[in-house]
Amino acid sequence: MEKYYLFGDESGTPSKNDGINHFIYACVLIKESDLQKAREVRTYISQQFLNGNIIKASNRAISKNFSKRIQILIRKKMKIILRSRN
Repeated sequence: MEKYYLFGDESGTPSKNDGINHFIYACVLIKESDLQKAREVRTYISQQFLNGNIIKASNRAISKNFSKRIQILIRKKMKIILRSRN
C-alpha cells in the first residue's frame, strides 16, 4: 500500500473576535510516488514568482497582490495540463 502525505494551511481566525468572519482550511493530498515532483513544482513557483523565497501569503511578492496569485495558479495549471498530454 502506497503512503500519502497531507499538507494543510489555514487562513482566518475561527475563535477570535477581531472582525474576521471566516476560517478556511485547505489541504493537498500527495502520493509518496509523486512527492518529489510536488517539491519540484513548489521550487519552480518559488523561483519563478517569489525570487526564491518560500511560498507564504505574507511574502511581499504576493501579499495583497491577488492578481499575482491568480497568475501563479493559471500558469502552473497550464503547464501541468500540457505535460499530462504528452
